[in-house]
Amino acid sequence: RFEKGGFYTLKKIDIRTGKTTGSYKIENPWVKHIRIRDGEVFYIFRPKDSIQTKFLYRERLHLT
Repeated sequence: RFEKGGFYTLKKIDIRTGKTTGSYKIENPWVKHIRIRDGEVFYIFRPKDSIQTKFLYRERLHLT
């Protein structure tokens, strides 16, 4: 995972060559506890207007 401006980009790595073969940018900035399972990415995110409430988000991975 790579972070730029608060947004994370996930990259798929070919284990034979070590090169990246695809990428996916997570929709929300400054997420925590990123986990990938069964083609989906899960993470914790606190919306800007919420002071303490954190939510679990899920997004379907679409590598480009």
